[in-house]
Amino acid sequence: MSEMSHGDFIARGAALLEQGQYQEAVKTCRLGLLSRPAAVEGRVVLGRALMALGRYDEVLHEMRVAVETSPNEALAYMLRGEALLRKGDSASARAALRLAAGLLPGDARIAELLEETELATGQVDAPDPTSVYARGGQRDETETKHYPRAAPDLGQPNAQRNERLSERLASATETEPARAGPQEDTLLVPLSPVAGPGHSTSNGWSLAVAKKNNTEPLGDDALVEIPAPGSPRAAPGGQGFEGGGPRPPVPRAGRPSAPPPGMGPPPRPGAPPRSVPLPPPSHGGAPPPGPPMSPAMPPPMAAMWDRPQAPGQQPAAARQPPPLPSQHAGAFPAYHSAPSMAPPGLAPQGRQPQGPAPAAAPRGRAAPAPVGSRRKPRTGLATALWVLVGAAVIGGGVLAGFQIRDLRLRRQIEAAERRGAESSASDAWLGWRVARDGLSSIAAARKTPESRAALARAQAVLAFELGDGAGEAAALLRSMGPDPRASVARAYMALLSGDAVASAREVDAAPSDSGPVLDYLRGRTALLVGDGKAALASLQKAYRVEPRPFFAVALAQAHASLDRWDEAEKVLAGALGKVAEHPALVLARIQLAHRMGKLDAAGSTAALALLDRLVAESDKAPAAQRRGVSPWQAALALLTKAQVQLRRGEREAALSSLARALELQVDEQRFAESAVATLLAADLVDVAGSVAKRGLAAWPHSIALRVEAARVEVAQGHLTDAIEGLPDALIAKDPAAVAVRARARLLLDDVDGARRDLELVAAASSPDLRAARALLGAALGEAVESPGPSERPDLRIVEARLARLRGEPAKAVAALRPLLETSLGMERFPVRLELARAYRDSADYPGARSAYNELMSVPNPQLRLETAQLLLEDSDPKRAREHIEALLRDEGDRATGAMLVEAMRIRTLTGAPTQAESLAAKAAAAGAPPWMLQREAARIARQRDDLGTAAEALGKALDGSKADLDTLLMACDVIDSASPTLVAKLNKAVDERLADQPDLLVAQGKLALSRGDVAKASELFDKAAQRFKERPVSARRLAQVSFGAGALAVGRKEWVMARRKLEAAIEFDPSLLDAYTYLAVALARGGDLPRAVGLLKTAAELAPESVLVWQTLADYATNARDGKTAAEASKRAATLLRRK
Repeated sequence: MSEMSHGDFIARGAALLEQGQYQEAVKTCRLGLLSRPAAVEGRVVLGRALMALGRYDEVLHEMRVAVETSPNEALAYMLRGEALLRKGDSASARAALRLAAGLLPGDARIAELLEETELATGQVDAPDPTSVYARGGQRDETETKHYPRAAPDLGQPNAQRNERLSERLASATETEPARAGPQEDTLLVPLSPVAGPGHSTSNGWSLAVAKKNNTEPLGDDALVEIPAPGSPRAAPGGQGFEGGGPRPPVPRAGRPSAPPPGMGPPPRPGAPPRSVPLPPPSHGGAPPPGPPMSPAMPPPMAAMWDRPQAPGQQPAAARQPPPLPSQHAGAFPAYHSAPSMAPPGLAPQGRQPQGPAPAAAPRGRAAPAPVGSRRKPRTGLATALWVLVGAAVIGGGVLAGFQIRDLRLRRQIEAAERRGAESSASDAWLGWRVARDGLSSIAAARKTPESRAALARAQAVLAFELGDGAGEAAALLRSMGPDPRASVARAYMALLSGDAVASAREVDAAPSDSGPVLDYLRGRTALLVGDGKAALASLQKAYRVEPRPFFAVALAQAHASLDRWDEAEKVLAGALGKVAEHPALVLARIQLAHRMGKLDAAGSTAALALLDRLVAESDKAPAAQRRGVSPWQAALALLTKAQVQLRRGEREAALSSLARALELQVDEQRFAESAVATLLAADLVDVAGSVAKRGLAAWPHSIALRVEAARVEVAQGHLTDAIEGLPDALIAKDPAAVAVRARARLLLDDVDGARRDLELVAAASSPDLRAARALLGAALGEAVESPGPSERPDLRIVEARLARLRGEPAKAVAALRPLLETSLGMERFPVRLELARAYRDSADYPGARSAYNELMSVPNPQLRLETAQLLLEDSDPKRAREHIEALLRDEGDRATGAMLVEAMRIRTLTGAPTQAESLAAKAAAAGAPPWMLQREAARIARQRDDLGTAAEALGKALDGSKADLDTLLMACDVIDSASPTLVAKLNKAVDERLADQPDLLVAQGKLALSRGDVAKASELFDKAAQRFKERPVSARRLAQVSFGAGALAVGRKEWVMARRKLEAAIEFDPSLLDAYTYLAVALARGGDLPRAVGLLKTAAELAPESVLVWQTLADYATNARDGKTAAEASKRAATLLRRK
């Protein structure tokens, strides 16, 4: 499936919507919006499809983004209003629809929805102030799909809100279904408006949320009020309410000050009755308010009773008297005869001693003392003793209470720690969440550095291993500062961000008694920098001490980094034998098998079934899961599934899995890294580049994202950008970055730079590094073992490159051409470039030109350079000159040494030796190889008839040129002027460097001709011609064979044969200067002087600084009675002689 443009995906999505294919419309729009996130029209089409599927929360999310992008998009407000209406939030829906109507007046659909909304709300006034639009566009978190609507529905009308509130109050004491691990239970308790801060709702009730942790009992003060909007609020200073006027009487509920009758403990047998005088009743006003009552007895009070309830006895909450109107002086009318809420014998002020109370004394008189009592006044010493005794008793009681509380807390902490350790031992998501929650309770109860460090470690493990809560872990670590007890947690977070240096530093700073996790972290750090041997040693040590699943995953990765696949498989299989279908182990096994190319047809089918089971379990509620699959693991499973499907050639299924993974909207760094890699593998290169750019904006320190972004640049042919995106400081931390940069350098023919890069990670090993090293060896002419048949495109490129260098370009074409029908990912550009080179080397110039033209859509300097070289080899030196000059203009100071040397060669061959010479210094500064500069200096000297200088330069060039054909053949042409030492060196170089190549015969024929051995030379040129028929070569190389045969014919005075061979040589290579001069001789001897003069004029254009060419032209023009040409040629020859 090719990538769609902006308009294409909108039109496609709209068409699918009209056809009723809503799910496909959603997938199409989501993929399109990845590359065009600001396309509001596409987001509206997506919203319509989601609305048709009833996914209202997602409609709200997408329309929020649409409104933020385009605030005046009426259709976005309409869809948002309709979604809110379908969810039952009529007030907010009405506000959104009114905005839509203002932006698009007269729209029938908006009017219909507004009418439906007004019927639902029963009002036509201004929008509810709690609406998202009335608040200035702020996001209502209760409307997103990521959070449950736990808070009161503030957008509902009063009647609906009161009804919902009554239902929640009625169920406040009901027990929720059990959840996995400690959860926070939310209790809604009715409070009086004066019972604390907050606001009352329209019916006078206020909401309080009691948060209770399962590891600790609920305290009396564990209440946090949630105000309801629209209720009267107390004015400052407690004087009435805002807006004036008395507060209307409302029901009031409070905590009972004493248990109702019949609920107290029975008197102990034989215990004397106790009596306490009651305070006198107050007259003329309301009684002072007592403590608030609760509809249920608080746990501390319930624990005081000595005997259990009798069978059938109602619970205390059921016998609680109904709430009475509140009595608060200054706010409500006074009730002179308000009945007491306390049971008989108990005062309304707090808890009083139990037992029958005596009759109260008349007002104004003291109660009579008991008969027979004689109280003597205490002395000062007695008072002091009583004070001391009281203080000691009270202090001892307080101290004992603290000690008991501390002991109880310690026991709870120990139990929570045991539960956390047992839960986290499985290395499953649910287990670590249980451990995290328990440690969070411990840290809240006892805020010690140790408890916070333990919590930080659990948070960091969840973040690194399971992709859960990275933000919370980072925030907690920031609050702890440089505490060494949190070093283990900081090491995990450093690994998460890809910072190997920080991870190693934190591991060294961690306490030595941290256990095997230190060796695990050392191994993980070594893996991050590509040191497989060090990683293997540390991880084996950790796994022997504690064979955890996470340790097994890392150990298998260490084995795989050293190409020890069998050991890696053994580790994972053994771990899965202990913990069957563990999500982390299953994912690791499939990912490693896929990366190493070990998944055959049957293996990939089994892998897809396992991945489907993981995804299916993640769709369940956490409490219903068997092992626990985190959302991050589910997203990675879908991405891995897409990669496996791509390898199987199931592109459509892979795109479906990829779209589903992206729909999960996992905002996590490693998911973004894997998503870019999967998009690139699916050949969605532009989308991958867009996601990589957004990912780097969010996580600028992610090495993996930078590497993936560089892979995208390589796939697009932007090789220079790929190299610049991976600076030296970054590649020192990641072998994968080295492999990508070395590949980019090799594609630019920067062999020395690639060698330097690969030397940085000489100890590291991976499939990517092996491919890069093989390509480097081939470029250096080293013996490289062929990888053989492989599904990996990079290894196919290695195989094709080796075949080309062996002189078998047809095999290279056969290896690469089938790959064009598959997804290539990063190798898309390298495969096409190598295929174009294979066409060129196989002399299939139509195929080569077509392949290069397809690649020329990429502004790549290397492509332009190779295109110029192709034109020169394919008999078009003039166009080659145009291409190279345009390349130099565009590159300017960025031109490489290879570009400048090639420009020197083409300029010299097309008659501009002086301009070529002007580039020599710049080429040397740009790093051009010295032997190439010597070769071009020899070419320029030869055109100036300075054969001695040319021979000397070629002697130096031979030392570094290896098998460069241009250097060897040019040296053969100037052999007559070479020293005996150079002749011996040349003969040896020709025999060694051109062995088994047809060009060896050409070079040997030239050498024989220079020795005067015409017969031998003729035999060698005939054999070369026969070999070139069997093995196609470039036109420029064929020209050398034809020229040799033509020169021999001239020597034998076979003018007809000479003309035929030399004309063929000029047709093959219009820049071959010697062919023009030899053909002119043959034509002149055959009596065709005018044509001979014309050929010599062309030769003078190709060698404007050759005295010999100008003098020959003058002689032939004189014989042809062309006086003007003869005069000009003689004048030019004289000028050149004076310069010398």
